[in-house]
Amino acid sequence: MKKITIFKNTTISKKTATFWMQQLRFAQANLDYLKYSTGRTNINQKRLRTLIRTQKSQMEQCEMAIHAEDLKARAAG
Repeated sequence: MKKITIFKNTTISKKTATFWMQQLRFAQANLDYLKYSTGRTNINQKRLRTLIRTQKSQMEQCEMAIHAEDLKARAAG
């Protein structure tokens, strides 16, 4: 299995890295858009805050998954 390094001192398989990094980038883009939308008056602000919290949570989950895969890769090799 080919391993690559992402973040600082993180080594995981290329396939796993690609998936979780895509998910992380997607969550970040959504979060950026939601933060941009905060100033718009035609958007329900309570719903927007909920969506922002959801995106932050998604990013944290992706980062934890990347870290977990890194730990597995280090333990295996």
